[in-house]
Amino acid sequence: PPLVARDGGSFLLIRQELEDGRIANHRLRGLSRRIYLAGDEVCRVEEALARFPGLAADRLTAFLREMEDKRLLCLRRDRFLALAPRRGRGEMTTP
Repeated sequence: PPLVARDGGSFLLIRQELEDGRIANHRLRGLSRRIYLAGDEVCRVEEALARFPGLAADRLTAFLREMEDKRLLCLRRDRFLALAPRRGRGEMTTP
């Protein structure tokens, strides 16, 4: 698949096949990983803020916009959805 994620426990590795055929690898750690995983199902921004106390709304919005700009996440109004389906170990290898 052109976009797939593998959870390493303390990090999330996202493999993305770009339109020109190049491969981009994204590694999310800590809070970034947890926020992205919260989007496994459609998640309200307000829900994410409640789930991660101490996270400023502007910081969350900036992260979500960055992920959307990279085409890793869909952000619509007050909801977001992570686009990379998660796979088990060994399923992110390239042919």
